[in-house]
Amino acid sequence: MSCLTDRSRCVAYQECPRKRYYAYEYNGTGVVSSAVRPELLVGSAVHVGLEHLLRGASMEDALQHALVEWAKAGEQPLRPEFRVHQSLMEMLLRAFNSVGKEQLLAEYDIISLEEEINAPLGSGVTFMSRPDGVLRSKTDGRLYALSFKTAAQLSVQSVLDSAVSMQCLSEMWAIQQKYGEHPVGVQYVYLIKGRKSDG
Repeated sequence: MSCLTDRSRCVAYQECPRKRYYAYEYNGTGVVSSAVRPELLVGSAVHVGLEHLLRGASMEDALQHALVEWAKAGEQPLRPEFRVHQSLMEMLLRAFNSVGKEQLLAEYDIISLEEEINAPLGSGVTFMSRPDGVLRSKTDGRLYALSFKTAAQLSVQSVLDSAVSMQCLSEMWAIQQKYGEHPVGVQYVYLIKGRKSDG
């Protein structure tokens, strides 16, 4: 019998075993809230747009893919209060396309983007991982994981926490299992949204 797990399930179990059960296993699928959190929707849509930009799509094509992802959330994102979040999503993509993309591609070759990696943990358990990307440094030739983050602000503590996060460690491990080569680090790309109080 095969069992699948991933970072989100592991984190939920560490917080509370019952939380994992209700989120992922109850009735075979888990309980999912129908409410749409705009900040999470911005993050998921931006990730889709970033992937297409790095695959060579034009800014406008990447934005259209992001808007398709946005529309998957249903009717709620069409409400007026979501419009500012949709504009924010577009602004973040345009900022990366104007500045971040060129910097990233100057330093790294892209090995893969949004690749599904399933790695055996043993005893019939398979760990599912999907890093934002796998990069190879043009300077030292070594592998790096790519991780995009949309955040309200960037603090020293958040940078320190990211170095030992479950996401960082599990994605680097999965990449090593797939490519037989241990990544030496994670290239984080932060897209700062700002806080409501900043505006």
